[in-house]
Amino acid sequence: MSDEDMIDSDINMSNQVTTIDSSVLQSRISMSTSLAKENESEEQPVFPKISAMEAGGGRVEYRRVRCPPHRYTPLRENWEQILTPLVEYLKLQVSFICEANV
Repeated sequence: MSDEDMIDSDINMSNQVTTIDSSVLQSRISMSTSLAKENESEEQPVFPKISAMEAGGGRVEYRRVRCPPHRYTPLRENWEQILTPLVEYLKLQVSFICEANV
């Protein structure tokens, strides 16, 4: 078989049309809607809102994240972009203490 014949056979195989039986499609749609209705009928538990202090057991937590000295300059340059989402969205208090002997 030559290269052209192989290419032609690949093209012919890729031009085949796949048909989907509509009865199978409708049964799958009806199954998915019935499952959705079953999930809606189940009641979800409702929990009261608690503050972050209550969730943490009433104690304050501190975490220290170490940074290698060769990464200080990029950290200082991008500090505002790093700090903004942490403070605004996560409501964390963050400080950057640059000491030589940490």
